[in-house]
Amino acid sequence: MAETTTKDSLFRTVRPDPQTKADLTDSAARAIMKAEADSREAKTQRLRQARLEMEEQSPVPAPSKSTTKKAKKFVSNSAAEHQVKGAISVPDCNARSAWAQM
Repeated sequence: MAETTTKDSLFRTVRPDPQTKADLTDSAARAIMKAEADSREAKTQRLRQARLEMEEQSPVPAPSKSTTKKAKKFVSNSAAEHQVKGAISVPDCNARSAWAQM
């Protein structure tokens, strides 16, 4: 039988939600970031697997017990260390005058 034409069958009643330029840009940016994150995750998994295989092939030696001694602090009794901080040393005046006379 022939289908009757009505306004509901001829015209759409529900309009699709139009996307604005901002929505298009947002969805494109999210797609790019998701693709980058997926590729980064795949690379991480690939490198982790390669590292585990390499560690499996060459076993790590057991760490040896450290026998190093701690360095002792050197204490000097020189007069220079007992001077007041910030004091300015005065040059020898006789040496300066001897140089000027030459």
